[in-house]
Amino acid sequence: MRAVLKSQRDAVKNGDAVGMLRHDDAFHAIVFEVAGQMLSWGIIEKMSGHYRRVRLMMVRDGEEAEEVIGEHEALIDAFSAGDGALAIERTEAHLRKIILQESRLRNSYPDFFEPS
Repeated sequence: MRAVLKSQRDAVKNGDAVGMLRHDDAFHAIVFEVAGQMLSWGIIEKMSGHYRRVRLMMVRDGEEAEEVIGEHEALIDAFSAGDGALAIERTEAHLRKIILQESRLRNSYPDFFEPS
């Protein structure tokens, strides 16, 4: 998992938003694999076109991408410590963030979204 974080950081450093997103997907796939939920990951991957676009818009901002990497690092730390409650808390915070960011992006780029 930490190798994927390094790849994410390298992509951000090189201004490679698509690469960052590819490594972000790899990170999430590892989490689902470790949890024994690859079927769920496959479904999410097939159904998440809109959120993939939102995530790409998010990670194009280098600061935002660094925050995502920091959240991933915090998740790894919780997993490594065997602290399930903390891992759940950090996962929920990570997932809530995309909802908040989508709202911000809708306001900043209304032409990129259908009216709600």
